Amino acid sequence: VPKLDRQNPDDAALQRGMAELGDRVLEVLKGLDAEHNPQTRVGLERQLQFVERQIDELVHRMYGLGTTEIRRIETAMP
Repeated sequence: VPKLDRQNPDDAALQRGMAELGDRVLEVLKGLDAEHNPQTRVGLERQLQFVERQIDELVHRMYGLGTTEIRRIETAMP
């Protein structure tokens, strides 16, 4: 796991971004938990998928993964 240096502006931005996305995931999950309207649930599920993709992108950046490595990871995942 790469160590992030809080003094490094790029690392600090990655860390803030990850924290914000984590908060957003929790928000959407709480909304899903409380929502009973099927159409609204579909919208929340799409939001969750979008945020999950953003998290994936941040992790790819943190690890310095290129297109080839990302493709390998994504094809290996069920």
